[in-house]
Amino acid sequence: METSKWAYLEYVKWAVEILALFVAGLWALKLYMETGIPEREKRVSIVSQLNWSDIAADKCLAEYTVTFKNVGKTDIELNSSTLKVWPAKEPGTTAAAKYLNPHELVKGNPIETAKLTDEEFSRHYAPDVGDTVTSSVVVKRDPGRILIFSLDFEQADSRAPHWLDYRWDYACDEPSANTVKLRAKQPSRRSR
Repeated sequence: METSKWAYLEYVKWAVEILALFVAGLWALKLYMETGIPEREKRVSIVSQLNWSDIAADKCLAEYTVTFKNVGKTDIELNSSTLKVWPAKEPGTTAAAKYLNPHELVKGNPIETAKLTDEEFSRHYAPDVGDTVTSSVVVKRDPGRILIFSLDFEQADSRAPHWLDYRWDYACDEPSANTVKLRAKQPSRRSR
C-alpha cells in the first residue's frame, strides 16, 4: 500500500512539534536557572544611624537606630540579633586616602554586648516586612575615643552567613582636641 505525500508531511509536522516542545522546555529551564533561582535568594536591606543625646558632665546617650527589612521574595528566619560596641583608635594614615575596614577596627573584645529579644527584632520576616529598632547605650564621655557600634543578624540556619551593620563615631560626638584644632585650621570653602 502506497503512503501518500500528506502522510509524510504529517510525520514531519509531529517531529517538528515534538522538537519545538523540547526546545521550549530547555528555554524555560534556562530562564528559571537565570531568574527563578536568584529570586529565591535571601536579600535584606539594612539602614542605620548613630546619634548622640543627653550629653551630661560625665556621660551621654548613644542612640543606634537600625532598620532591617526583607527585600527578597522568600521568608527569612533569624536566630538572634546581637548589639556590640567596641572601642577603636583614631585612624591615621600618611596616604592620601585609606579604606577603613570595620572588621579590622573591631579587634579584641567588645566593651558592651547585648542580645536583642523578639520584642525588638522579630525572628520571622516575610517578603517586604521589616523592623526599625533604636538601641540606647549610656556612654562615658572621653573626647577623642572612637566607638564602633554593630548589629549582627544571625540566621536560623547556622551554616548561612550573618548580616552585619556597622556605625562608628567619636564618643558623645566629641573628637580629640588635636582633631578639633585641625578642623579649625582648615580654610572654609564656600561656593560662590
